[in-house]
Amino acid sequence: MHEALVGLVEVAGSEGEVKLSRIVELVIEAGRIASVREKGELLQAFVDERAAQELGRERGAPVRASQAGRVSAWRCRRCGSRQAAEFRYSGVYRRKLGLAEGTVTLRIPRLRCRCGGSVPPEFGALLPKRKRHWHDLDLAVIEQYGEGMSYRAIQRWLRRRTVFVGLGGLPAKIAACRDVGLHARPQPGRGWALQADGAYWPVGGRKRAILHVTEVLPREALRTVGGHLVQYATGQVVGSLIAPEESTGDWRVPFQELIRRGWVTEAGEVFLTSDGHGGLVGAAQEVFGFPRLQRCTWHIGHRARDYAPPGQAPAVENAVHWVFNADDWGTAAERFRTFYRKWNALAPDAVASVARKLSDAANHWLATDCPLRPKTAAIAERHNLEYKRRLRAAHGLEREDNFAALVRLIDLKHNCIRQPGADWLHCVAADLLAHRVRLHHTTAPPPLPPRPTATAYTTTGT
Repeated sequence: MHEALVGLVEVAGSEGEVKLSRIVELVIEAGRIASVREKGELLQAFVDERAAQELGRERGAPVRASQAGRVSAWRCRRCGSRQAAEFRYSGVYRRKLGLAEGTVTLRIPRLRCRCGGSVPPEFGALLPKRKRHWHDLDLAVIEQYGEGMSYRAIQRWLRRRTVFVGLGGLPAKIAACRDVGLHARPQPGRGWALQADGAYWPVGGRKRAILHVTEVLPREALRTVGGHLVQYATGQVVGSLIAPEESTGDWRVPFQELIRRGWVTEAGEVFLTSDGHGGLVGAAQEVFGFPRLQRCTWHIGHRARDYAPPGQAPAVENAVHWVFNADDWGTAAERFRTFYRKWNALAPDAVASVARKLSDAANHWLATDCPLRPKTAAIAERHNLEYKRRLRAAHGLEREDNFAALVRLIDLKHNCIRQPGADWLHCVAADLLAHRVRLHHTTAPPPLPPRPTATAYTTTGT
């Protein structure tokens, strides 16, 4: 019988029965202990194997003549020697390491050089110096936070597993996700349809803009919502950026990323729908070379309300929507003339506003070479609502790096849902833990650390 059940069997023998909850809790606890033990043994085996590779022998083995010229990647602090034959084992020291299910104690070898100096072992990214929590604990925190748990809830979740992490240490684990890629895999090509918009959210007492570019896909099964035929579906987020505002320079960054990745290769290859913000339109014309862009017809009608007479705002907006709900450009032009005759005397500013934007809103009729031509930015607006829904629980964000990380996780999860078999946590691990771990001995000198190239937007897999 398993030793973990001996206590329960003894209790059952005296009391006659045991509650199911006690058995379930025992099995859970036994599984947690087994997981911690197995992980600890694997990490300890790596430590021992790496030390044996660098010294050319295991603990207790003699120095052989064949090892005389062996060069180690580890170095003596006193004399700087890297000759493995001059190093020897000198006991161990214990290092506690927090895992997702508990804490393990590793025995790290103490090494001495023939000169008497110490040789600090280096295990690279697998066991970084002064890192008390291992990578699986970091990923567990990111997973729970990405699924909507608060920091305090994550802390309680870890305590049930005998892992104690201070609240001050959790945000730093999440902030690392700000440089995780979007892992977008769109279907670029001529006639690619995109929508771009910006959503604002308070961070540390000031507003920050979430600039995002979303792919538009044809809907396989058309459906009618509110009397309108829904033809398009939400695709992947192909670009996002946290910026102080929606300036031309800020919008230029995600647009240029589409060019850099080869998703847009020439002017006219993209049908872009937006709300007509000056910074967005200026950046799109500069980067993509558009003569005109599709202006969201819903925004045109909604803005016309501001110029309507008192009590007539809904009527003016509905009249503008009636103009743009036409099936073709000829019908729309005729409806606009009717709209002009009826409202020019009552709301001249509203009519002038619509007239200025009419040509920018006509591309969904006139650009017949593009197969997808959405006339409204409904898909981008819907993604704005997703930001607000997820960020509402974190309304008190004070750090911009945590804000950027949470936005990136929202976009990454959105993209992985649209890629069958993709797991957003696997993508996070692939980006954050992209270090190379050497498993075999080499006589080459250790490489220089890579130069930092990641930015808040462009990272591997973005």
